[in-house]
Amino acid sequence: ALAAVTDIFSRGKNALVTGGSGFYLKCFYAPVADEIAVPPSVAEEVLRIEREHGIGGLVRVLQTLNPQGLGALDTRNPRRVESALRRCMASGKTLFQMRAEFEKLTSPFDAFTRKTILLTRSPDSLKHRARARAETMLEAGLIDEVRALSERLKRNQAAATAIGYRETLEWLAASPPPPLSALADRITQNTCGLLRKQRTWFRHQLHPDGIIDLDVATPDPRTLFDF
Repeated sequence: ALAAVTDIFSRGKNALVTGGSGFYLKCFYAPVADEIAVPPSVAEEVLRIEREHGIGGLVRVLQTLNPQGLGALDTRNPRRVESALRRCMASGKTLFQMRAEFEKLTSPFDAFTRKTILLTRSPDSLKHRARARAETMLEAGLIDEVRALSERLKRNQAAATAIGYRETLEWLAASPPPPLSALADRITQNTCGLLRKQRTWFRHQLHPDGIIDLDVATPDPRTLFDF
């Protein structure tokens, strides 16, 4: 990405970076990865602990390596805990030490002026689209899909908590199941909650030189830009 952006600027043009996850976009504003290498032996040991003792065992080992505490680590998220333990074991450092070193890193794009354009919709429009999406998922066979995947979802907690799957699993477990409209309501509610978190994330995790809110209903968005 840095090579591509440098080439674009060398030709007197501006670069427009689009798409990708929020994590991908954040790399244009801040460092997103350190240089800690995790040997296969360490990764396998962490997997062994997880198999034998579950996430509770992982947290206990992690706590012994971090007498200062675990900070803001989400100890209910297996992937976060596994990653933290692998990195502590591989580096011999605590989470606080690694965080302090990480905060001193710089972004490869610090020399560039960066502006973020956030595509926005009104809350009512987003809620309407979230509801339509939930109803479309149900019409397309979401319930049958979750029934077919139920055994696999029991072994994959991350997938089982995905919006759509999580609510449908709860709906199937109810006796008797509530009306389908209640399931659509629940999926819509959780989707809107995720949308709020995403909007907050973009405003607090990206630190550009300027943010432009672009409503999708804007007739001529070119009037908003000065570059």
